[in-house]
Amino acid sequence: MGEPKCQYYDHRSKRVVFMPHCLLNCNAKYPGSADTEGVYLDLFQPIADRDIGIEQMPCLEIMGWGGVDRPLVLYKLDPEKKDADWIQSYPNLCQQEAMKVVDQIEDYINCGIEVAGVIYVSDSPTCGLTDTLAFPDVHYQIMSMDIIPEKLFDYEYKRNHIWPYLKSDGKGAFMYPMYKEICRRRLPVPFIPFKPSNPRRIEIERILGALGLN
Repeated sequence: MGEPKCQYYDHRSKRVVFMPHCLLNCNAKYPGSADTEGVYLDLFQPIADRDIGIEQMPCLEIMGWGGVDRPLVLYKLDPEKKDADWIQSYPNLCQQEAMKVVDQIEDYINCGIEVAGVIYVSDSPTCGLTDTLAFPDVHYQIMSMDIIPEKLFDYEYKRNHIWPYLKSDGKGAFMYPMYKEICRRRLPVPFIPFKPSNPRRIEIERILGALGLN
């Protein structure tokens, strides 16, 4: 990428990692999906202890699905009306925000700061990469299961009786465009998956290993 635009003579570490919004703030997770109270401290503490900065990426589902409760998905998604404006506009919203993040990543690199990795949530229809749940198809799959409404917001029930049976053959609406643009610009940034359906300890150890922090 050439010489950085500016040489810094301060205490910054010149390393940063980009994180999904919901791993820094589980209150933003899809209803019934939060598996911890607030922050994944067992992931972020080792990163902070090694003086790596953390950039929180935006939550496109909150932005595009009506807010924290995702009311557009939960109450207005209709398999008979797949051409609803908000459904059609969601990929464009994700594409626009993905380009903003890539611009930010490129700016860091051009300023001599290493982007140690982009963490993504591999099961997410938005923050997954490939072989992930696809929006809005995943929600139509869930509708077809005839699940008791209260169970849609029950983490343990979803983990055991819904997620294992969903098809994972899509591309993340936000993360995949970001990945393609990173590759197009030839930016030296690894993408590191976090898979919520796997044991958390194993996933965190693998991520820390990918960042060279084990």
